[in-house]
Amino acid sequence: MRFLIRAAFLFVLAVSVQALERDALAVLAEATLFSDAPAYSLLMTMSISGGGTVKERSLSLKSLRGSDTEKTLAVVTAPAFLNKMAFLRIRDASGTRQWLKTSNAVRRLAEGNKNERLFGSDFTAADFLDAATDARSAVFVSEDDASLVAVRAETDDGARLVRFGKADGLVRSVDYFDNDGTLLKRYRVTELAERGGRPYPKTAVMEDLKSGGSTKLTVTGMEDSSPIPDRVFNPNAL
Repeated sequence: MRFLIRAAFLFVLAVSVQALERDALAVLAEATLFSDAPAYSLLMTMSISGGGTVKERSLSLKSLRGSDTEKTLAVVTAPAFLNKMAFLRIRDASGTRQWLKTSNAVRRLAEGNKNERLFGSDFTAADFLDAATDARSAVFVSEDDASLVAVRAETDDGARLVRFGKADGLVRSVDYFDNDGTLLKRYRVTELAERGGRPYPKTAVMEDLKSGGSTKLTVTGMEDSSPIPDRVFNPNAL
């Protein structure tokens, strides 16, 4: 009898853990780095520090989100010698497709290519727009701040500890670990602002703890719920 009770308890526990993992993955999928508005356009600067130098980039970013699609385009607007660079991502039921435009050509990034540095920054194609959408499992982690949700996600490359707002889903921080548990990178929002009742990261920093470099993002302008033509996200127009 005790054996049956114990077996039943373990079964219920296993089902509960699986349910929590599914819930954590679903909640994590809704977290956003910039805004949860269905459409938005923003201007930002990148200050890239490393090797004793600082490089500046100005970017324009446009995003359009539907019930089962998400399209985002980031374009370098300055300095002039880099103004042909762009990054396009389209995510829908067919999967995720990404393109990177340089001064030489437009090339499609392989889905498994997660370490492509964007515009010479400490952000990669995998972490510039998302916290951990490539997670294969996730669990909730206790958090002292009641306004935040903390999720630990497991990916093929290691773990991600993601903290985001309970009310708004805006990511406040991400810790990136390798498969050995070593902390490699750290993303932090350092200043919040608000537009139309929605918060967005006025300033944020991505630190590469291995190289000692860092990239500071500063949002200088933002419009939400703006009409954005779908043709903007055509890879053939890059």
